[in-house]
Amino acid sequence: MNFDKQLDVFSRNLSEIRRNGRYSYQAFSEKLRVGKSTVQAIESGDYNITLSTLITIANSLEIHPALLLMDLPIELDLTGTNRYYANLLMTYSALPEEQRSQFRNMIQRLECSLDGDHLEQNDTGVN
Repeated sequence: MNFDKQLDVFSRNLSEIRRNGRYSYQAFSEKLRVGKSTVQAIESGDYNITLSTLITIANSLEIHPALLLMDLPIELDLTGTNRYYANLLMTYSALPEEQRSQFRNMIQRLECSLDGDHLEQNDTGVN
């Protein structure tokens, strides 16, 4: 993906996050710790974002910076569970394949363990 396309994706994502959160430009700029004119320029595509600004914005939203650059529909309310799972997904996707495989195996073992606990509870009549 070329740089201009990446900027378009970032602009669209940031705008969508602001609108979904029902933030005014002023309130959103305060949340992001950047100027109101910066937010407006980013959303209109008139701003060449620096890595430093991208990281500042991502940290303010408590999400991985790569999420802001992904061409996916962003329907995050950016609170609690959604933010946690988005960051978990980004962390997982950055792992080498061997570590991803180990992680998947660990989750499968945990699921089996939980299923076993659930079965034991049902056998005793306890839910």
